[in-house]
Amino acid sequence: MRFAIISDIHGNLAALEAVARDLESADIDNVYAAGDLALFGPHPRECVDLLRQNGWASVRGNTDRMIADLEELAAAGSLDPETGVGRIVAWTRDQLGRELVESLGALPPSITIESRAGAGRLSIFHGTPRSDEEGFIEDDLDEHLLELTQGVDASALIGGHTHHSFARTVDGTLIANTGSVGRSYEGCPGRATYLTLDDRSGAWKAEIRHVQYDYRRNYRAIEEMGAPIGRKFAKPFLTAIAPP
Repeated sequence: MRFAIISDIHGNLAALEAVARDLESADIDNVYAAGDLALFGPHPRECVDLLRQNGWASVRGNTDRMIADLEELAAAGSLDPETGVGRIVAWTRDQLGRELVESLGALPPSITIESRAGAGRLSIFHGTPRSDEEGFIEDDLDEHLLELTQGVDASALIGGHTHHSFARTVDGTLIANTGSVGRSYEGCPGRATYLTLDDRSGAWKAEIRHVQYDYRRNYRAIEEMGAPIGRKFAKPFLTAIAPP
């Protein structure tokens, strides 16, 4: 089987559509998403709708959880829906509507797939197996990556969250980060990144794929849609560099 894993779309429809077109010619059996589908971009509903229309299952990312839990977070005083990130979350919820907001909250924290070719178990999550707010980093020592994945029975462990892609084998286990479809921090504006996995050799093999898209179209849409996304959170769409 050959799978694609996409992650960190962040409401960027231009990027997601470009990746969807690339997938049409990529000999893919199924597509999975590793979360962070809607927040910070101008087209949250359209992105979630596209995943649902294509039947692409997703895990829940930390920003998906924020969207679903805004009322509880506001009541606890940890997220103000009138300012900053809270205001963006509130706008995103309005765009999605109740049914899609609830669907984000109901997404599972992980997806497990058993290889039919004897490659072992594949585990997909947003950040790491233990948290959706930390992620695999290419510069991590092997020992640290093993610590982050301790106790997980899988031959391949795939996350996102950091918006930086890489794949390597550690102590016989493939550990990879998908990078980001819609909000890459790899310094190449207009480049969407995702991962493919192939088990046909009897072992999981990963390929990182890059797709060009019209990032200026996405940036213009922030104003066109009236999204309250200030410069700090909008600028990474132009620079492909993480906000300070």
